[in-house]
Amino acid sequence: MTERSIAAYDVSQRVKTYDADMELMHPNRSKMVQIALEVLPFPKAAALQAIELGIGTGYFTERFLNNFPNSRVLGIDGAQAMIELAKARLTSLAARVEFVIGDFRNLRELAPGAGTIDIVFSAYALHHLSRPDKKTVLRRVVELLVPGGWFVNADLIVAGSPELESHLQEIRVTGIVERAAGSAKFWSEKCLRALARIPRAGERRTKMTFAIKAAVSDPRARTFAFTAQKTMYGGKHIARGDIIFVFASENEGGPGLVASGVVTSAKAIARKRGVARQTPRVSITIKRSAIVKRPFGRSELKRFCDWNDGRPETELNFKFYRQATNKLAGISNEAAAFLRGFF
Repeated sequence: MTERSIAAYDVSQRVKTYDADMELMHPNRSKMVQIALEVLPFPKAAALQAIELGIGTGYFTERFLNNFPNSRVLGIDGAQAMIELAKARLTSLAARVEFVIGDFRNLRELAPGAGTIDIVFSAYALHHLSRPDKKTVLRRVVELLVPGGWFVNADLIVAGSPELESHLQEIRVTGIVERAAGSAKFWSEKCLRALARIPRAGERRTKMTFAIKAAVSDPRARTFAFTAQKTMYGGKHIARGDIIFVFASENEGGPGLVASGVVTSAKAIARKRGVARQTPRVSITIKRSAIVKRPFGRSELKRFCDWNDGRPETELNFKFYRQATNKLAGISNEAAAFLRGFF
């Protein structure tokens, strides 16, 4: 995991709802782990030596140890807060786990010698790495495995075609909606579809409001230009004329919310040839329309971490500060109205 990813997951209050969030946002996680275990060719009585990259809350390791009761796991994670949740989940099973706090990009230093491990497994962790870092980690995994050893990775990928990717995202969002069951305004079907921007058949894109958290050199500039920005929650659909709120990223020393404005240009960045998984990126320019009147950013939002409370503050914290990365995202009408109160 990157330093920013580790920092984002090493906050106990933030990660305490991690499993509940995963059940909501990734409804097929349980099935993915089940399939990963079913494909392993080892007898249940085997005394396997295993490593989990990104043990997190211990979800995968718990199922692995129950499936192979004579086996042991070296559980690696960069976040102490996650390790503590894993220990609480595993209870007596923790006696068969060695917990290691560290960045699994440094796997050579964290794991035992070459040719000693029967299986390395991971779930929802390797996508935090860059393509070069993934290659480095996978080379080390191959070194660690005994002849006939296995590496199993249950994670997110991008489909081979835009059509298939759109269909897969529709399935995922449908699962999220069903699990949320309209329990809170934040997770209503209307809001979820707006956030993910997965249209129904024949549906046309409706007007959205956006926010961006990025490095800002001059918070009082009349215009802003952002190049190749990572997009999430429908951010890739931004277009000329859209309203946008600008956060000067605290990661780069900024104060948080600094301005609102109107998008004057938006251009999607072409995908890199030969790279399967790519986050959509766009370059935009903004004409400032207002300067913020009072402070608002990470410090003010960090206490809003009950992800189902329906508050606009919680939505903004979830989208922009739950993970440390800078990004451009679509926001709900409620969040937009809330932000307008700062101008």
